[in-house]
Formats: sequence, structure tokens, C-alpha cells
Amino acid sequence: TPTARNGLKAALNYVGGALMYVRRNYADRLRILSDSWAVANRRTDCKKADRTKDGTDESVPSGSDLKGRSRRDVTKGTSHAQDRNIAVPTSFPEMFKFNATVMGFGEDFWMDEVLLAMESLVRNVANANRLREECDVLSLRLSKYRGPFDLSDFKAVMLASLRSLVPKGWSSDHEVAWTWLWQN
Repeated sequence: TPTARNGLKAALNYVGGALMYVRRNYADRLRILSDSWAVANRRTDCKKADRTKDGTDESVPSGSDLKGRSRRDVTKGTSHAQDRNIAVPTSFPEMFKFNATVMGFGEDFWMDEVLLAMESLVRNVANANRLREECDVLSLRLSKYRGPFDLSDFKAVMLASLRSLVPKGWSSDHEVAWTWLWQN
């Protein structure tokens, strides 16, 4: 009948529109998550750009560029004026631990469990069933910890770490994508 045909047509149009919306919005979020995760863990070509053909590191100046500093001092990040051995975090786990300590969460050992699970959570965000499995495993691992813990603390440290590691490309879209991952 014409009424049934119009009803089916309206339902299919609604489903088609919903699928296009999901594809457009969530595909961008998934791309942002995977790209920024790769940058945060230095899995992009940023390290290759610093290497020459002979395998030496161009980011470390040659002897003539040092002006009173030894090559060893430059590789350690020290200078004559300041003799510090400060290692700058360059990967997400390192930056996360640094930020957690600075923000006062260094003693929260449950954060280490979530940090260990982040790789598999981000890698499987597009596969809802696998993501649910990873979340279930994480919840079982967290259940062994006694005392209160607030997952929003992890979110704050996670976002601060990602902002630090992806400074050039970070935008409000990144903020939305990572918050979306955390809330789901």
C-alpha cells in the first residue's frame, strides 16, 4: 500500500542519514585518536627526520656548534650554567607518569593499570566488542585495588599529557575525540 511504502521510505531515509552522520563524525574522531596516539608515542616519521643517512642524529649539534659545551653535555640536555640531568618525557607513558607526579597523583598505583591498558583501548576503539572486552579486563584489574579512586583524575592527566606531546596539532577536535573515548 502507498502508506506502508511511504513509512518504509521514511524509515530507510532515517537509517541512511544516521549511518552517514556516524560515518562522517566518528570516522574523524577515530582518525584523530589514532593519529594523535601515534604522535604521542613517537610512532610517526618525526624520529626519521632527525636521522641522517649514516645513522647519526642531526638533532645533536656537531663539535663546532657546541660553543664551550661538550657533545656529551648536549645529549644529556645540560649546559655549563646549569648542570642538571633532566630527562624530558618523549612518549605517552613517560609524560603521563611525569604529569601524574606533578599533579599529585604519583602515589595512585591504580593509574598504572589504566596506563597499561591505554594502548589496547586506543588501538581497538573502532571495534566496539573488542573495546568492551578491554574495558572488562581493565575493570577486573582495577577491582583488586582497595580504597577510593576517581577515573576523572586519570582523564585529567591523560589530556594534559596528550596536549604536551601533540602541541602543534592539538585542537578542540582532539579534545572532543579524547573526551568521547574516555566517556564511552
